[in-house]
Amino acid sequence: MADFINTIDALGDDVVMDSIINRSITEFKDDKLAEIGNSAFRGCTALETIDFPNAKSAQKDAFSECKSLVNVSLPALETSNMQIFQNCTSLKSVSLPAHTGPLQYTFIGCTALESIDVPKATNVANNFIEGSAIVELRLPSVVTVGNSAFRGCAKLKMVDLPVCTSIGAHSFYNLLSLNTVVLRSG
Repeated sequence: MADFINTIDALGDDVVMDSIINRSITEFKDDKLAEIGNSAFRGCTALETIDFPNAKSAQKDAFSECKSLVNVSLPALETSNMQIFQNCTSLKSVSLPAHTGPLQYTFIGCTALESIDVPKATNVANNFIEGSAIVELRLPSVVTVGNSAFRGCAKLKMVDLPVCTSIGAHSFYNLLSLNTVVLRSG
């Protein structure tokens, strides 16, 4: 295991060095990192754990194709772009407690994803968790759900959207186990 601690303030676009990260680093920590650029860790197949407690933004494909990534906790992340975890096929748990920006294509292809915590997110846009293994989904602040947001989540049994006012086309398409959808008007 390798640790990078207190060394980087921002990772720009496409900065990952294939010969180092992809083959050897399984854990990456940095308590100063505030910005993660486009494709910064894309394709880091050995990366299992990330710990960026002060990261405020992550751009498109920041962690896409990280096939060994299992758990993610980005407690300060407020904004992100599309596809930050696309095709992370081992990803099981994600916690983004401060996230408020839109989540679009964020977890598409994360077939092992069982748990997601985004209590402040107000917009889950197109293809948010399409095809994941989530069983119960609670989105307490989500007002808008985009097209195909939960499409193909065959294990999804319950969705709780207490403040949602808009649901896009095909969001509940092909949900074979779904038996409860909770919508409440405020």
